[in-house]
Amino acid sequence: MFFLLFSFRYIIDGRNKFERSVWATVLSAAVAYTSILIRQSLDEASANPIVTSTESISVQELPFPAVTIGHGKKNR
Repeated sequence: MFFLLFSFRYIIDGRNKFERSVWATVLSAAVAYTSILIRQSLDEASANPIVTSTESISVQELPFPAVTIGHGKKNR
């Protein structure tokens, strides 16, 4: 966003016509490239959607480990 605002100043207040046209070209290329990247990201997201599902179970249904490994002393 900063680049966009920064380059507008040079397009409007450029020292000569060549400088203004260079900044206009750079800005146009940046906007076009950004648009292409956004379009590709949206196409990829629609082709490969992320599916999330959740399941609720009670604590009693969770398997509890039969063997606990440890020395039994509290850490000091």
